Amino acid sequence: MHCRPCETWVDARRCPSSVAAVAVQRVKVPISAREPMDGDGVGGTAQDAISCWLHDFQLSAGEPILQKAGVEYGSEVMWWSDSRRRKRPHEGIDITLADACSMRSLPLRFAEPGRVVGIIDDFLGRTVIVQRPRHREQFWLYAHVELADDIELGCWVTEASFLGHAAASATKCPSHLHISLVESAGVMSPTEASDAWQRVTWSTIHEWDWLRFVPLTLQLPQRRPTHTERGLWWAGLLGGVLLITCAAVSRYRRP
Repeated sequence: MHCRPCETWVDARRCPSSVAAVAVQRVKVPISAREPMDGDGVGGTAQDAISCWLHDFQLSAGEPILQKAGVEYGSEVMWWSDSRRRKRPHEGIDITLADACSMRSLPLRFAEPGRVVGIIDDFLGRTVIVQRPRHREQFWLYAHVELADDIELGCWVTEASFLGHAAASATKCPSHLHISLVESAGVMSPTEASDAWQRVTWSTIHEWDWLRFVPLTLQLPQRRPTHTERGLWWAGLLGGVLLITCAAVSRYRRP
């Protein structure tokens, strides 16, 4: 079963070289129902994909993501409560903004294309499991989401696909998006993966020995300097060389 085609808005330039690029071209892109072809943008590491996604998310939010102890992978503290500790180390990364209402209003999208092989409940909303197309032993988990109507088991999604919104919270934990990367013991077909994930819940996910969590970091892609910045750097370098040369010549000519 594939997602019903729908029109979603997506930034046409992913990971632009400058964060200062304000006017971002926008185009309508339908959810694709096909598998990736050679040359499609599905290469690179999972960390590359999530770093690029974080860059785009900050650009659309217009403010930096919340950087606080507890949001990172492996943390043992709750970022929304300094006095409480997690039952086990954090299995992924939490993405949110300082204003929870702003986080709720932002449309969420996928970090990579892939096949939806599972949808399970979590303590805030729902979790979508997406199999990586060229690394079929790995799965993205997008948790605490109020899902878009078009996201259903078996559909093919791309970076342009609308995932949904951060689910509303009735607890002390503010609305946020949790992202985990999970690796299975071996490569699975989409059918095998779907059958396996039907038996998994968040309360039992640590009991399955064929699954392990892969570390992720809240790392943004390194920004390349703009032409203007490179020009200023070279101008400063040449100016310094010129000053040193003039000083040396002046000292040589002094009687």
